[in-house]
Amino acid sequence: HYFIQSNLRMNDVLLLGEEELRGFIAKQVGVDVLLAKQVSHVNKNKHESSVLALSRHRVILYNSRTRRVDYNINFLEVNSLTSGSCSTLSLSTEKVLIQLESTDIDPFIVQFFVLLSLSFPACQIRSLTAYKILPESRENRIISKVESLAESSDGEMTLLNTFRPAYEAFCDFYDISPLPLVVWIIEQVYYVQKRNVFNLQDFDHFPNGHILAALSTIKFIGWFKGIKSKDRKLNIEISQKIFALCRIYPSLNSLCLSGVGPQIGELLEVFNNADLKLTSLDISENSLDDKDAAVMCNGIYKLTGLQKLCLAGNNFTSRGLKMIVDSLKQVSCPSLVSLSLDRCTNIRPDGWACFLDLLCHCVSLQTLSLADTSIPLESIWTPLLHGCSSQLRELRISGTRFTAGKASVSPCYKKVNRFVVTCQELNCLDLSRCKLPLEILKLLLKGLSDNILLSDVTIDISSCELGVAGVRLLGSLVPSLSSISTLVVSSNEAEGELVALLAALHGNKGVRHLDISNNINRLREKDVFVKCLVSLVEDTENVLQTINISNMRLKAELEPFLACLAYNRKVVDLDISGNNISNTGARVLAQSLSVNKTIRKLALDNNQISLQGFRDLLAAFTLNSTLQSLVVPHQDIVNSSRSNEIATLVHEMSRIVEKNNAPELEGDDILLHQQHFILNSAENLQLDSAVVGLYDNLTSAQGRRGDAFSNTKKEGLELLKEAEKCYQLMHLLHDKADQMRRNIYSSAADSSIYKQTAEKITEIVNKELGVLSSQYYNVMEKSLPNLFTAHTTKNSVQNFCEEKCQIDESTVHSSLTKTFQHELAMTIGKCMLQAETKITTLVVETMVSRLNDLTKRVEDLNSNKDSSGFEEKENEKEDPNKGKE
Repeated sequence: HYFIQSNLRMNDVLLLGEEELRGFIAKQVGVDVLLAKQVSHVNKNKHESSVLALSRHRVILYNSRTRRVDYNINFLEVNSLTSGSCSTLSLSTEKVLIQLESTDIDPFIVQFFVLLSLSFPACQIRSLTAYKILPESRENRIISKVESLAESSDGEMTLLNTFRPAYEAFCDFYDISPLPLVVWIIEQVYYVQKRNVFNLQDFDHFPNGHILAALSTIKFIGWFKGIKSKDRKLNIEISQKIFALCRIYPSLNSLCLSGVGPQIGELLEVFNNADLKLTSLDISENSLDDKDAAVMCNGIYKLTGLQKLCLAGNNFTSRGLKMIVDSLKQVSCPSLVSLSLDRCTNIRPDGWACFLDLLCHCVSLQTLSLADTSIPLESIWTPLLHGCSSQLRELRISGTRFTAGKASVSPCYKKVNRFVVTCQELNCLDLSRCKLPLEILKLLLKGLSDNILLSDVTIDISSCELGVAGVRLLGSLVPSLSSISTLVVSSNEAEGELVALLAALHGNKGVRHLDISNNINRLREKDVFVKCLVSLVEDTENVLQTINISNMRLKAELEPFLACLAYNRKVVDLDISGNNISNTGARVLAQSLSVNKTIRKLALDNNQISLQGFRDLLAAFTLNSTLQSLVVPHQDIVNSSRSNEIATLVHEMSRIVEKNNAPELEGDDILLHQQHFILNSAENLQLDSAVVGLYDNLTSAQGRRGDAFSNTKKEGLELLKEAEKCYQLMHLLHDKADQMRRNIYSSAADSSIYKQTAEKITEIVNKELGVLSSQYYNVMEKSLPNLFTAHTTKNSVQNFCEEKCQIDESTVHSSLTKTFQHELAMTIGKCMLQAETKITTLVVETMVSRLNDLTKRVEDLNSNKDSSGFEEKENEKEDPNKGKE
C-alpha cells in the first residue's frame, strides 16, 4: 500500500538514499530497519534488483521488481552465512538458499554479527561455526570490528544482561510479543535467589509460546543447570524443546520430569542417543513399566556421575528393577547420594534381593526412600550396615512391614540397634505405618540414646499400632533421648499412657516439636491429660515450640491449656483442630491470642465454633500482630447455619494474618509489589470492566443510525483505542522506571564520594590498627622475653605487625559501594513505587470515568424511543443516500 500511495516505480526505489531506503522498507514490514542496502539477488541464474535490510532480529529481502518482500527471516533461522569476497554473500535456512551480490557486502555482515551479539551477549562470535568468510584476514578484520562495535556489558555475564535480549529474540522467532513479567521472574526471582533450575511451574500461567521462548534461552545464557516439571502434562512443543536441550546443552546436570504424561517415552529414547552429564534425575509418577525400564537402563549406563535418582510411583516389576540395579552397579554406585523407589507396588517381596545387594555398594548414600513398597523390613538393616550407615541422613520406610514370622525376625533385632548406633549423620527416620514390634522399638530408641554423635533427629512412629504398651515403653526412654528434636506419635491408640509420656518429657531437653494427635478416643480422665500438658508448657526448662493435639475431642477440658498460652513465650506452632472446644473455648483462646506474642501458626478447624466464637477470635486477631499463618476452618464454616457470615469473618482474619506476614517493603520486595501493582492491581480490573462495558453497548447498538449515534460510536472507538494504549502506558512506565533504577544502581559505584570516604576511613582505621599492633607487640615482648631477645625475631615481628595489621583501601571502597548501593536501590524502589502508583491511579481513574460516561450515553441512545428518533428514521427513508458515507 505504501508503494502504491507513494507512486514509486522500481527505478525510484533504486534511486533512494540510505535513510529514505530504510524508511521505505520499514513501512513495508512494519518494524524499525537499522540497515538497508541495494543488492542483486541471484535467483535461478537470474539477477533481480532487491533491497537487503536488517531489523533488530530479522534479515529482510525486498524485491524491487515485484514490489513485495521475498524473505523475512529471523536470525535464528539462518543455518549458515558464507561470503567468498566483498561482493558476494550466501544465507541458508532449512528451506531456502539466498545468494546475493553487491559492491560492498561487509557492512551488512558486520551489522548482522553486531545484532547477533546484542541478542546473545553470552555467546562469542568467534566460537560460531555456522559462518565462513574468506580470506581469513578479511574474517579477522570483520570480527574485530564487530567486537569493537558490540556493546559489551561490564563484569561477569549474568541473567541481568543476558536473558532479556535472548528472550526478545526468541519471542520474535515465535512471532509473539515479549511479556515484562517473564523477564521480571527471571531477573528478580531466579537471579536474586540464585536459582539455577528452570521450574516450569513458575510459568504455568503464561501461554506455551512464552514458555518455549524462555526455555530456548537456556542454551545461550549459561545460567541454568537444570529443568524441572512436576505434575504438569507437557505438550509436544515444550517436551521436544526439553529433549533438544538434553541433547545439545552440556551444562544440564539436573532434570526432573515427574508426572509429565506420555511424552516421557521420548526422553527415554534421548537417554540412548545423547551423551548426558546429569547428576540428578527424577522421572517419578510416570507409570513406567518393564519395557520402559529396559530402554532407560541404556541411558543410566552412560550417567557416570549420577548422584540423585528418583523412580517413585512407577509400574515396573522385579524384572525391571533388576535391570535398573544392574545398570547402577556398573557406573553410579559409589557416587549415588539419593535414591527413591516410593510406591513401586508391582515389585514382589522376593524381588528385592538385587536391590539389597546394591545397597551394600552404595557407600555414599545419604537419602533412601522406600515408602509404601513391599520390601521386607527385616532385610534392609544388614545391607545398610555394610554400605552407607556412616553417611545416611534420611531413611524413609513408612508403610513397609516385617513379612517374616517372629522367629525369623528375631535375628535382625540387634542389627537394628547396631545400625542406629553406627549412624553418624542421621537426622530423619520415618517409620510411620510400619507396625513395629516392641522389641524393635526398644532397640531402636536405645540406639538413638547411646549414639552421642546424633542431634536434631526427626523420628516419626505414627500409626505403628504401638498401643498402651508401646507408648509406655516410649515414655520410659524419652528422658534419655536428647538427640531427638521432633517426635511424632500420632494415631497409636495410646489412651491413658499419654499422661506418662508428657510427664517423661519434663526431663527431656531436646524435643522441640511434638505431635500426639488422634490418640484419645475413650479416655475418661481428659482433665488429667490436659493438666499434664499445661504443666509441661509452663515448665520454664521445656523447649517445646510445636504442639499438635488435633482430633483428641477434649472439649471444655482443653480450656486450661488455652488459657495458659496467654503468656507463653515458646510455642510458635499450635494445632488444636478436632477438639470441639465450642464458643466458650474460642473465647478463652481469643483472650490468650490478644496478649500472646509468640504463636506464628494456628490451626483450629472442626471445633464446633459458631458465629459468636469467630467474632471473639476476630477481635483478638485485630490485637495480635505476630500471628502469620491461619489454617482456614472449612469444616466449621460448612457445618454452621450462618456460613456466609462466618466466611466473611474468617476472610477478615486471614487478611490480618497476611498483613502480619507481609514484611516492610524494601529492596527486591519493592520490585515484586511494583510488578504486582501494574499487572494485577484493582485499577487494571476497573479499566477492564469499563472497556468491556463500553464495547458491549456499542456492539448491541450496531443496527442504530443517526448522526448522534454515529458521533458517539466514533468517539467510543477512539476512546477504546486510547484505553488499549493506557495498558501499554502502564507497562512502559514500569519498564522505564526499572531501567532508571538499573542505571542509577550501576552508576552509583563510580561516585567519587565513595573513593574520598574510603580514603579517609582507611587512614583512620590503619592508624588505630597501628596503635593496636604496637600494644600487641609490647604484650608479647613482656610475656615471651626469651623469644624476643634475638634481634632478628624482634625485627621480623615488628615488620609483620606493620605490614599485615593494615586494611586495604579497595576493600573499604568495595564495602561502602555495596552497602550504599543497596540502600540506594531501596530508596529508589520506594520512590518509584509511589510515583507509579499515583500516576497509574490518576490515568486509570480518568480513563474509567470517560469510558463510563460514554457508556451511559450509548445506553441512553439505545433506550431512546421518542418522536425525534422516529422522525430521524423517517428522514432517512426520504433520503436513502444520507449517511452512507
